[in-house]
Amino acid sequence: MFKFTHHTFVQIRSYVSWCTGLPAPEAANVPLKYKFSWSPAAVLLNSLNPAKCLWKGKTVEIPEGELMNHPQDVDMSTVLKGAEFEGIYNRDSTKYLDLYNIHEVHTLLRGSLRYKGFCTTMRCLQLMGLITSEQHPRLQPGSSAISWQELVADLMGTNTSTLKDDVLERTNGNSRTLKEIEDMGILSSAQVPQMGSPAHCLADHLLPMLSYKPGESDMVILHDIIDIEWPDNSQERRTITMVEYGDPKGLSAMARTVGIPAGIAAKLILEGKIKHKGMVLPLNKDIYEPILKEMTAHIKPPTVTSTIL
Repeated sequence: MFKFTHHTFVQIRSYVSWCTGLPAPEAANVPLKYKFSWSPAAVLLNSLNPAKCLWKGKTVEIPEGELMNHPQDVDMSTVLKGAEFEGIYNRDSTKYLDLYNIHEVHTLLRGSLRYKGFCTTMRCLQLMGLITSEQHPRLQPGSSAISWQELVADLMGTNTSTLKDDVLERTNGNSRTLKEIEDMGILSSAQVPQMGSPAHCLADHLLPMLSYKPGESDMVILHDIIDIEWPDNSQERRTITMVEYGDPKGLSAMARTVGIPAGIAAKLILEGKIKHKGMVLPLNKDIYEPILKEMTAHIKPPTVTSTIL
């Protein structure tokens, strides 16, 4: 798309890209509506990341620890009916101005999708003191046992007798979020695993609950919205959407969408068709064009729609 516009005097005015790996809707009946397909502790700690994007000509910066306060509603109803999503900014989007050579844009945002409500619950976990990698003396291997309700009360500076009410207050009275917290089992008398930090203990505790069970499918989504301006000043919006489901009896969608392009690239290198040396980004057409062409035999191509603005 970007190479095409640069050769035809078309200007990219806005580029918003959402992507994610999530449980398929029927497998999302768990707290956070999320299941781990990569490092559990990193999923939790990444919710603290700062972020930066370009939005309508202005640079927007979100400080460290504030990301969960800025979810953006993302409408996917035309491809996934009944499912509601929110978007989370993904680190520094502005570096792609140079990488994609689209300095003419007024909006540039790359982010991750989550089912709606994820950010509210994750923010509550942060306010409870659980999303931190700082070492805690009661969580070291060999220390005396501590229950989840005791740990959370200690982190919040309260006591176990009023813990549920205190957590509800942190949610601004959101009973749905409180139920998700309770369903995680972290207001219970269950023993906390001794993993050093609250975040690593929580990740270890949630792993069995938020893992894929036999017969469940994951889902990978790519949803790009690109506004372009033609030489006659007319404007068009192109939406590119890919939804790939995992095979419950075979490979996950994450394994396919990550592994197949890498495998094709390795084959092309062995065949001498990719001649670049060292660590290179797949931004040269002699790399991405043959990979995309061969991928159509393995992964359903994205749906492209066009609207005149």
